[in-house]
Amino acid sequence: MEVIILSGGFGTRLNGVIKDIPKVMAPINNKPFLEYILNDLNEQNVNKVILAIGYKKEYIKDYFGNKYKNIVIEYSEEDQPLGTGGAILKALTKTRSNSVIVMNGDIYTKLNFADLYKCHLNNGADVTLSLKMMENFERYGSTTLNNNRITNFNEKKFVSKGYMSVGCYVFNSNVLTDFKKDKNFSIENDFFTKYVKTMNFMPYFYNDVFIDIGIPEDYELIKKVLNNG
Repeated sequence: MEVIILSGGFGTRLNGVIKDIPKVMAPINNKPFLEYILNDLNEQNVNKVILAIGYKKEYIKDYFGNKYKNIVIEYSEEDQPLGTGGAILKALTKTRSNSVIVMNGDIYTKLNFADLYKCHLNNGADVTLSLKMMENFERYGSTTLNNNRITNFNEKKFVSKGYMSVGCYVFNSNVLTDFKKDKNFSIENDFFTKYVKTMNFMPYFYNDVFIDIGIPEDYELIKKVLNNG
């Protein structure tokens, strides 16, 4: 399996907690958060990772180099911000598989990536999103499902109960062909919401731990979680 990790985040909401480093390099018990992600991928026999990097990218390249344990690392480098969509499209040029896992570099989960990948292939999906049932949330958008297919993406607002994306997907490598390379666009606003009616968007249901380290409260939480194993 090939995995693209979006690693170009500025960590704006973590100002005052971390400073002048990419969000994925936020220190957790004396290790960058990205190292925990790579350890998990290594244990799940992922053998190639493409790091989509931009802001302060030298910190990531200098720390990890071209290999981490059994994982070959390649870099997809942005000279200017490309947004989540532009970053994924650029990174896809470095992959060989017809279907590629894409994940945000600021999330902690216990996803089974082989199972996610198998689900994508078995469903004949164009895109598969990992979804988690949550209650009383407004920090994330939600999804609408019909006959076990994703039919709509809803804007961020308070939801008493619903499915939200945990930021880990499988993309067929040709789904972004309508977009121009090296152009800034949002995968959420410019692709998901506009193409969900014409492409086969399928859910992968996930019900284990999910932590987004993007705000100080959850950054402190992930320190405790990982410190306790």
